[in-house]
Parts: sequence; C-alpha cells; structure tokens
Amino acid sequence: MRPTALRRRGPLATIGGAAARHPFVTLTVWLVLVAIAVGTAVAGLTGQSLFERLKSEAPSAEGESSRADDLLAGDDEERSPLTLLVYGVPPADPDALSSVSGLLDRLDGIPHTTAVGPIPADDGEGFLVSATVEGVDGGLPDEAGVDAAVTELRATATELRQSHPDATIEVGGSTLLVDSIVEISENDLQRGEAVALPIALVVMLIVLGGFIAAGIPLIGAGVSIVGALGALLGFTFLLDIDTTVVNVVTAVGLGLSIDYGLLIVSRFREEHRRAGVPGREGRLAAIRTTADTAGRTVVFSGVTFAIASIGLLVFEPRIVKAIGLGAIAVTVIAIAMALTLIPALLSLTGDRLLRPGALTRLPGIGRVISRFGDIAPDDGFFSKLTRRVQRHPAIVTIACALLLILLGSPLASLRLANTSVDALPASSTQHAFLDALAEHFPDATSPRVALVTQTEADAQTWAEAVTGVDGVTSVAEPAEVGDAWR
Repeated sequence: MRPTALRRRGPLATIGGAAARHPFVTLTVWLVLVAIAVGTAVAGLTGQSLFERLKSEAPSAEGESSRADDLLAGDDEERSPLTLLVYGVPPADPDALSSVSGLLDRLDGIPHTTAVGPIPADDGEGFLVSATVEGVDGGLPDEAGVDAAVTELRATATELRQSHPDATIEVGGSTLLVDSIVEISENDLQRGEAVALPIALVVMLIVLGGFIAAGIPLIGAGVSIVGALGALLGFTFLLDIDTTVVNVVTAVGLGLSIDYGLLIVSRFREEHRRAGVPGREGRLAAIRTTADTAGRTVVFSGVTFAIASIGLLVFEPRIVKAIGLGAIAVTVIAIAMALTLIPALLSLTGDRLLRPGALTRLPGIGRVISRFGDIAPDDGFFSKLTRRVQRHPAIVTIACALLLILLGSPLASLRLANTSVDALPASSTQHAFLDALAEHFPDATSPRVALVTQTEADAQTWAEAVTGVDGVTSVAEPAEVGDAWR
C-alpha cells in the first residue's frame, strides 16, 4: 500500500478538505439550515408546525376494510364532534340541569356549532352532551370554534366535578384524541432524547477520552435530528405522516449520526497522530485523509441503509411509506453532516483533540478511559478481549445468545396498537373518556367490528344473521353513518 501522503485523493477528500479549510462558512450554512428547520418544523413560524400537521390513524392498505372506512367517513373531516360524559349524576339532577342549560346556551353562541343534550344513559344514572363544530363551505372546522367549544365543555366538567366529586366526568372527541396522541409523541421524543443523549455522552467520553471529542458527534446528531424534523414537515404536504414516524426517524438519526461522527473523529485523531505534523496544515491533511477513508465507510453505510429504506416505499400502508421517506431523509442529512460539519468542527478544535482530556487525570476514571479510549496503547482492552473471545468461541456464542434472549424478553408482553385508541396510555384523559364511554354508554362507542353496506335492507339482514354467531355479545341497530349503513 502506498504511503498516506502519496495516496490519490478522491472527491470525498475534496469535500471534507473544503469544509475544513472554510469552517466558519460551513458552520454558517449549517446554522441557517438548522434555524430554518427549527422555525418551521418546531416553532411553526411559517404556519402549522410539524406536530400540528401530524396524523394519528390505524395503518391501512387498499382493500375491503379501507373501502368500508371511506364510506363511513363520509364528510367527517368537515365536522369536529365533542362530548361531555357524565355518569353518576342523574339527568334530572337540579345542579346538572342548570349546568347543562348554561352550557347549551354558550355552545349555541359559538359560530357553526350545534349542541344537543342531555342524552340519558340506558340506566338513567348519567348523560351525554354532544357538540359538533361544522366546517364552512366544505372546509375544515374553524380551530378557534373548536377551541371555544372545548373550553366550554371543560369548564362545565370542572363545575360538575365540584358539585359531584364521586361522579365520572370526562370530555372527549376525535380532535382531542388526535391532540392527545400528538402530545404524547412529542413528550416521548423529548424524554427519549433526554435519556439517550446523556448515555451516549458517557459512552463517547469513555471511547474518546474527552469532552471536546465526545461532544462533536453529539452536535452532529442534534443537527441531523433537527434537519430530519424539517424534512418530515415537507413530507406532510405530500402524504399523511403518523405521529410514530417522528420517533422512528429521530431514533434512526441519533444512531447513524453518532456512529458516523464517532468514526470520523476517531480516524482523524489516528491520522493526525500518525502524520505528526502540528498546526493547521497538519490538521487539514489529516481531515482530507479521514474524509477519503472513513468518509467512504460513512457513504457506503448510509447508501446501503438508504437503499434498504427504499424498499419500504413499495408497501401499501402510508405509515410504512412515511417511515421509508423519513429514514432516507435522515440518512442523507447524517452523511452530509459527517462529511462537512464534522470536518469543520475538527478544523476549529485544533490540536487539542490529540491531547488527553481532563478526565484522564481523574483517579480511577482516568485509568478506565486510557484503557478504553482512543489514546489507548496498541495492545489495549479491546484487543485483549478479542483474543479471549477467540479462545472460547462456543461459550461466548451461548452467553451472547442468552443475553439477547434476555434483552428481547419484553417482546413477550408486547401490546401492538391497531387503532389510535390502542395507542393511548392509561394515563391519558382520552383513555379514561373512552373507557367510561364504552362502559356506561356502549351504544355511543364505535364497534370493534363493523358490517358496512350502502342499503338499509342489507344492514338489517346482516344484523339479524350476525346475532346468532357464537361469541357475538351484542349487535347494534343498523344506523346511517357517512355515506353508508353500519
């Protein structure tokens, strides 16, 4: 093999070298892109944010079930139904009558809103108040009207809870259900990053032996995640993006970005120490070599992952297509980050990356870092570990298999969410609303299985036939829903 200095440089070396030679220009470009992504996808300065445009629905594919859903949906998007559920308070209760009367008057004052109630439960121990905010000229319901109706329903619910503390009182609706799922997704994203990033920092501190070296891949990961959110916002104008897609894409972005950043930083330190040329020109030479070698690994890995993600685009469910698009976008961003942003940061950090970090001088911790880290001797911890593994391959294989089974054991209790309702945790207020609705007002809930037809006669015939099927506990009377009968 020819010496590093005589090796022919490829295009990746040119890209990495240019980013390192003009680090402030490179950083400015990335800062502008991040600011745009944050302003649009997170803050929603140009309209709706990403989280406001997310959808929450069960995965579906073209078929009998999806056609039935389309018939039942009808013009549902043109209205927003909301419900106040009260159980444990008879409809004739004076306080309840007074509260409901005032609520109906206030709801009638909201434009394009109709309200009915109280609708008594079958056992007379509770009631429902239903409010529907209609769209105008075939459009979506006005958000201000929906918010005003929700505010009035919740205010009445609070009033009734004070006078009847033992009653079950909840406010729910399709709009609140979607809002709850999106909020949970956003909180999960923040909580996941709050856990993953500190753990990643600790691991990289051990591997790289310093805060500067460990911080560079984390900066790259943060940039890639923000960029991926911006890309997802753009995709929401092409197809519906489910809330779960955000969590998948950010997890992929975090893993790829840290992996690529770690590879580039480690190889840079190795090349810089090997060359032994201090100063700016030595750093630039090491960066070009790193981009030409480790950069190829990054591109090959990313392209392989992107090609695998392209396969998701041929699946019918929109959520799978969205995951594929998001994975491709975050992979492209991670590759660009590793080949431009990381070299620019390496150029600015100077020769400090070659010196042992402050942690290496701490008693105990410093010894661990020096044994594991990038400044470890030629015969370090991992080389010794590899030799031991090779001496006992069968035992190590069995031990690893048992460990993998242990780590995968939570799958035994995995609960898959087939609907938006199933995706709600028990702590959600909408989960409590839906549970109370199913328990006390079963006729108002959506059935788990629906027989859909376009004629009332067929619906009546099917209902009578299904009643005699083993395992069927109840069959609702046929009703006209959307453009069909259910």
